Amino acid sequence: MISMNLINKILLVFSIVFSFSACGATRDELTLKVYNAIYDNALTSVKGECLSFDIDEGYTDYYFISVKENHSKVECPGDDSVSAKIFDMKIDKKTGLIYTDEGSDDDVFRELKNDDAQCGELNNIATKNGEQISSENSGYKVSAGRSYFYTAPNEKCKKKDLFIVKNNMVNAYLNYNNFSSVIYFKKNGESVSGWLHTDSITATGKQIGPRQ
Repeated sequence: MISMNLINKILLVFSIVFSFSACGATRDELTLKVYNAIYDNALTSVKGECLSFDIDEGYTDYYFISVKENHSKVECPGDDSVSAKIFDMKIDKKTGLIYTDEGSDDDVFRELKNDDAQCGELNNIATKNGEQISSENSGYKVSAGRSYFYTAPNEKCKKKDLFIVKNNMVNAYLNYNNFSSVIYFKKNGESVSGWLHTDSITATGKQIGPRQ
């Protein structure tokens, strides 16, 4: 069930990105990414519906976004003929990392840590420093009713649309911070890998492979 908070956020973001819809989904996605980064990092106290975004896709390595005030709505008092710039942002086209010059007097950009970037970094750290599980003891059974995959061993890194259910079998390779890195084999032999809560799986003392 979708919460009212999520519905309100979707409606708010839709109102912001509506003016970009004729330009294709890419601009809508960029706007949503920028909007989330602004409020996840508390970059401004201006309400979301009172912002506008000028997106420049002409740079080779990044998208350049100017974040401006928008006074065209009743709830956004001010001169609607004036759209003052608040700060600028960049999104790296290859990595998706976001940068801003907010708070800088010299137009120096700093990196914003979005969840995807943080999860990628944490996964690298955990893979390097996690406790290894021997291959002969890598077989585990899911003991919880529904166990969601995570891209890294942290609650922020949950994949909300990917889970396995009780009695599914997995191979576990690492333990880190109460999470286990596992691989699950589907009936067709395809595999799904990620992190599960360690307390959601139980050791079987066996190794699991495709089609088992």
